[in-house]
Amino acid sequence: MTEYQQRTVIVPDALIAQVRGLVVLIAGEGQAGFCPRRVLQGASTWWLSSGPIEAAMVPLIEDPAAMHAACVEAGAPTTLAQCKQLLAACIVDPRTGDDLPAVLAEHGMQYAPDPES
Repeated sequence: MTEYQQRTVIVPDALIAQVRGLVVLIAGEGQAGFCPRRVLQGASTWWLSSGPIEAAMVPLIEDPAAMHAACVEAGAPTTLAQCKQLLAACIVDPRTGDDLPAVLAEHGMQYAPDPES
């Protein structure tokens, strides 16, 4: 049986394409929509994913060495330094669900309005 843990991941707009590419490479095409929700921090756009993830994936979003090892195994030309920079630029928090508004408030963020159809 697969174990899951709760995590919130918030990625700066400038890194979302790179992060999504790595997520697909490591976790598969089923994860192509990683961080689907836009949030704003002033004029800056960030991308949010919050909820359960496989426990085996948690080190990949919290530990640069684990992320780097997974990238190398998947064939991604990513250095350990790049993994450190990437994770340092993102926000990873164990709080989700009812605690998500507090996480966003702590970082001066709010949900972006949905685009008009």
